[in-house]
Amino acid sequence: MAPYDVRVIVVSPGLTESEIDKTMLNEAAREFWSKGKKAVGAIAAEDVAKTILFAYQMPQNVIMQELTITPTRQEY
Repeated sequence: MAPYDVRVIVVSPGLTESEIDKTMLNEAAREFWSKGKKAVGAIAAEDVAKTILFAYQMPQNVIMQELTITPTRQEY
């Protein structure tokens, strides 16, 4: 896409405030998610959106190819 000046950004959010746990069919996964949120907190969807907007607003000749957004206390 580079020859066409199309910027592609990979966004990898960590623990976020969302309803994803309600869609998890695996009880162990749901429990893991819940414990993680309680232990380190979770970031708001708005914080993820602000970070994506920041990357998007970079000059056209600049690209942040990858963004990993996690709570400060998240280690994994």
